[in-house]
Amino acid sequence: MNRLLLLSLLLISFSTMTGQTTFTPADALEVVSIRSVSLSPNGNYAVGITSKGTQNRLGVDHFRFRDPNYIRPFTGQLMLYRTSDDTAIPIGEPGHVGNPVWSPDSDQLAFYRLTDGAYRIQIYELSSGNLRTVPTDDKVSLIGDGDLEWFPDGESLLAETRADGWLAATTKLYEEATEGPITVYDSEAPFLKWDAIGNQSNKSQVVRVQVDNGNTEIILPEGIYQNLTLDDEAEFLAYQVRDPQKTSYDRRTGTRYAWLKQSLTQDEEPRILVDTMDRSRNLDWTEDRSWIAWSDSGHVFVQSIDGGEPIKLTDGKNELVEEGDTT
Repeated sequence: MNRLLLLSLLLISFSTMTGQTTFTPADALEVVSIRSVSLSPNGNYAVGITSKGTQNRLGVDHFRFRDPNYIRPFTGQLMLYRTSDDTAIPIGEPGHVGNPVWSPDSDQLAFYRLTDGAYRIQIYELSSGNLRTVPTDDKVSLIGDGDLEWFPDGESLLAETRADGWLAATTKLYEEATEGPITVYDSEAPFLKWDAIGNQSNKSQVVRVQVDNGNTEIILPEGIYQNLTLDDEAEFLAYQVRDPQKTSYDRRTGTRYAWLKQSLTQDEEPRILVDTMDRSRNLDWTEDRSWIAWSDSGHVFVQSIDGGEPIKLTDGKNELVEEGDTT
């Protein structure tokens, strides 16, 4: 049954039972939700993106799943809210916007906006009310749902871009999977075809973008990255790298992970923080970003980011509890 029709029947039935005014499908299409909510560092403002989610979903072409040349339609309004009262200020025009982030001084908001088929970074300045676009080179292919984070100096941003050749390589894989006259799916290959396309789609470069002139510097070459973490002095970037090995049928195997640390002040190779492992792991950081902690197999570990062996805090302090034992 059509999902919209099913929703209509459920709403009509509920309204009939409760005696309330009918909530129609037309009403459902007008429901507004908010996402990407973020509080400014000084606590004076909050930002969020409002949108009519159901309307946005109606325009999606699901036949173009994984097509690297297709961007799902979305229309949202970036909104600024003052926490001391009910003041709400729209920022710019409604459009395909995403990932708003605050500058350290709470005076600037950076976010992605889709313009003429390409993502750009825009910056709204609270003190002046000015909205401007960072003038990145047209060859810089920003990823609209990628990371976006301010450097502590408030003059540059950490972002993700596509490498040269990414679009051609991903399009080739996509067309091999979707266009005839003959499409081959090989069970002997390490990845199912759609997994291979997904792995290629997830690749990115990590860059530093100067907000005044748009100059872009590559920090990390093309790879699959997660949990990008800048320290407060911008001396290093920590990150988790994902290395798919084969298609997984249980979602627990087939991929290797590792946490690395890239110096931003010295010309040196990345250093391993947490060695290769078979699952993604989140790290807890001290406030000064000098120590990390994580749990694994019932134990808690801590380690200095400057090196050394992990310290197992729970060594000899935990024990296996037999089933049924509640002591």
